[in-house]
Amino acid sequence: MKRIYENADNVIIWLGPGSHETDTLFKMIQRLDKESAEISRRAPIDTWIARWSDLLYEGSRIPAWQLNMLRDALRETLARKWFERIWVIQEAYNAKTATVVCGYSAVRSRTFALMPAAMGIEPLLQQQALLAVMPGPLRWQNRKPESRSLKTLLQRFGDCQASDERDDIFALLGIASDASQDGILQPRYDLPMMTILRSTISYLVLGTVLDKSFQLPEWTFRDLCQRLHHLLEELFKWSLSHCHKLASILTNDNEHSILAFRQHPILRLLNMNKVATPDTALLTLDGVDVNVMYAGYLLLHMAVIVSHAELVRLICKDKRLDRAARDTNLLTALELAVKKNNVTIVKMLLSKHIAGRQLRHWDIRNSLETLLIIAAKQESTDCLELLLQTGAETDSGPGNDGRHSGWLRQWGT
Repeated sequence: MKRIYENADNVIIWLGPGSHETDTLFKMIQRLDKESAEISRRAPIDTWIARWSDLLYEGSRIPAWQLNMLRDALRETLARKWFERIWVIQEAYNAKTATVVCGYSAVRSRTFALMPAAMGIEPLLQQQALLAVMPGPLRWQNRKPESRSLKTLLQRFGDCQASDERDDIFALLGIASDASQDGILQPRYDLPMMTILRSTISYLVLGTVLDKSFQLPEWTFRDLCQRLHHLLEELFKWSLSHCHKLASILTNDNEHSILAFRQHPILRLLNMNKVATPDTALLTLDGVDVNVMYAGYLLLHMAVIVSHAELVRLICKDKRLDRAARDTNLLTALELAVKKNNVTIVKMLLSKHIAGRQLRHWDIRNSLETLLIIAAKQESTDCLELLLQTGAETDSGPGNDGRHSGWLRQWGT
């Protein structure tokens, strides 16, 4: 379909039956288009609008009552079903020239698209987005690739209608400046919507499709559209509670990193170099409250999640640190490090006596696990050995169900 529209000499945009009011509106638009023929198509949009506004209001050549009628007719035209459908975006965007037809009246798209601005009407966001992709000054002067990224198109056209919900995404792939070039996302009608959404979320954030070993949120298409403006941050918050493997990727030093876009003090610290150089200052906690929560996590927990050993070491030196603080999953930083099987950070936290009370059994009333049982569940021989050397108890205590006792005895004294 894309090639058909690209190769057509002129694309007809059919808005439906006409009326006396729409016929009058289109005659007025035809006259404005004819009287502004001398304007270069590359002229600034303001030049076009100023010219048409002068023609409309010059000497009160159109009575006020008729102007109001024309505005109402334009509003009614913009409310037509054409402006709600997802697939029409391709026909408008790929057309070299287009003619807007309503009933028996027709006008050039270049003039029609600017009429709301010339007549002082503010279209709905989706209506304006469709006007902007019609052939004409709006499209000619908005050719930057970022203005056509898949994310931007989803923000503009996420409310369009499609008989198959998968088309909400598929209809945009052919015109997206990124997706149409790299071919990573393809229309696959053999896949369910949830799989397509998973691939789309991954692509929008990382520019690739993650394999199934990465857990991703099970958002609906509406959920995704509502989060697009802060998608990277929303996914990062979600990953902290659900997929630490994904959180680590989102905090890596790359173009897709959340740290390249957000200025939260915790995120700035996580983005700093792990090793100081003559040209790079050491990490500093000046002005940062180490006990402030972000997305349910303390700075120390986030440093553990992304394996930032230098930041962990720095935070441990801060006298303000609440060593027994827990995250939203009721884990201390030490327990989290054991769960992640990060021996280096576990050793560091043990040496700093972080949450020393966790070297004893947890309160059975809260049905929580000891550090040893956490390590046993993760089958982390290195962490188990380190904990045993530190003097942790191997007896699983009254709250243990016995499932890991064999593992614990294997590493006992």
